[in-house]
Amino acid sequence: ARDGEQFTPIGSPRKTLSNNQIVLSTIDGLILHVYPYRDSENTKVRVDTRNVLIVTAGVPGVDHERLLNSASFIMELATKYLGGSIGAEPILINEEASL
Repeated sequence: ARDGEQFTPIGSPRKTLSNNQIVLSTIDGLILHVYPYRDSENTKVRVDTRNVLIVTAGVPGVDHERLLNSASFIMELATKYLGGSIGAEPILINEEASL
């Protein structure tokens, strides 16, 4: 995040972020998630939601296969209980080397 960026967590008032916070954002700057635990009011799943991006994030000691399996499991549960279809298979992006 950049100092002063605004973020509205699900169920909480708007917060001002600082530059030491890790966020997931869109290319145009919409903050989707403050790592590791806060999702955005702007992007939460609603009754009329039609497309969902599932993100799993690893930490040292969690192997890549476990992350891929967890994403697949979430996708399986979502299609079973919520309907819809899977638009893409899970992929792994490993940016550890650049951190």
